[in-house]
Amino acid sequence: MAIDEIDCFFIGRADFAVALGAASAVAPEVIDASARICESASRRGKAVGMFVPDLAEISHWNQLGVSLYLLESDQVFPLNGASRLKQSVHQASGL
Repeated sequence: MAIDEIDCFFIGRADFAVALGAASAVAPEVIDASARICESASRRGKAVGMFVPDLAEISHWNQLGVSLYLLESDQVFPLNGASRLKQSVHQASGL
């Protein structure tokens, strides 16, 4: 956090979970460590971003200063879009 040339930190919680030996990206130790990073960054005026697998989490992380979110991976986003399109076509055609 003390490096002036770095103005944004991105927390990859899945990678963080692996590094911590945690069971998942929502394990308490990952959430706690991520919160500490957010608080430290906020004290130093640094931006924080993170991948958020559940939109319901955004309010919590906003309060801790996170301002950049990735909501789906680049693989999941097109797949979900294709799935929604397929559902719309099926509904429109009565299938």
